[in-house]
This record gives sequence, C-alpha cells and structure tokens, in this order.
Amino acid sequence: MIPLKYSQALQGFFLSAQARKLSPRTISDYETTLIKKFQPFLGKDLLVEEITPHHVEEFFAAQTTVSKKTVLNYHVGLSAFRTWALREKIAREHIMRAVPASKPEHRDIAPYTEQDIRSMLNSLERSKRYSRPGNGYGYDIPIPYTAINSSPLVGEKDVVRPRLSPSIVNVPADWNAVL
Repeated sequence: MIPLKYSQALQGFFLSAQARKLSPRTISDYETTLIKKFQPFLGKDLLVEEITPHHVEEFFAAQTTVSKKTVLNYHVGLSAFRTWALREKIAREHIMRAVPASKPEHRDIAPYTEQDIRSMLNSLERSKRYSRPGNGYGYDIPIPYTAINSSPLVGEKDVVRPRLSPSIVNVPADWNAVL
C-alpha cells in the first residue's frame, strides 16, 4: 500500500479522470464533492487510509442545506475516489460500502391542466392573419409558436394540444382536439 495524503491522491484521481475522458460535468461534480466540500470538512490533510466511514457519515450529517439527491451525488463522488484509491493500492478497503447512500425524495411532476394551457396560449401575442393563396382560409398562430408537449409526463389522453391545421408547420392532425 502506498501512503498518500488526501490532497496528493486527489491529484492522481483527477489525472486519471481526465485520461479516461470523463465528461467535464462529471469532473466538475467530483471537484465539488472532493475538493470544495469534503476536503475543507476534513480540516486537515489526512492520509487516504486514515479517512474512515465515520468521517464520511459526519460529512453527510453536516449537509443540512442540500437535498437528499445532492448528498447522493456526494456519495457517488466519494465512492468513485475510493474505487480509484483501491485500484491504485492507496487504500486497503472501500469505506463507502460501509456508508449507506441516501435515497433521493421523489418529486411529483404535475402536468398542466387544460385551463393552464388556455391561459398560456391566450397570453401570447398573435400573428397577422395567415391565409393560404387560393383557398382563403386563415389562422391566428400564437407568436412565438410553442408546442407544449407533456406526453412523456402524462398519458396521451391527458395532453391538451392547440387546435391548428395539419398543413401549418407540420402539426399532426390529432392536435385539433381540445382548444
């Protein structure tokens, strides 16, 4: 086993992360967890092997102003670091396996009601009357045209779509339902 201070091991961890071509967002998340949050929490530069599950649990308990999902992200970052430290023979055990990961709260996503969509569409400015040459039909199209499509969030039967002609901006024919 190679005795390294936490700060020294972080340099190797981030070099490895860059060499593995991890996304900039992933590396940024790891920096937030390991450098901006956990390192100051430790207070002193311990050897990696001296960091215990108790340190990690105290760190998680101190996170009173963040969501459970954020604490779970911290767990992921610390676990990735410890996995790397094990592979590099800097640590003997994977202490993160002894620390349970938090379960993020489930947030319900409320779909827009018909009245919500009517209000949104009525608040938009309208364009000049459009008429196709030759047939005289015209439509007022909201500007900017916004397709409010919540079908991934709710059942297809619950989706309210604006009434438009299928010939305008390739709108599917089944949109002429509610409004």
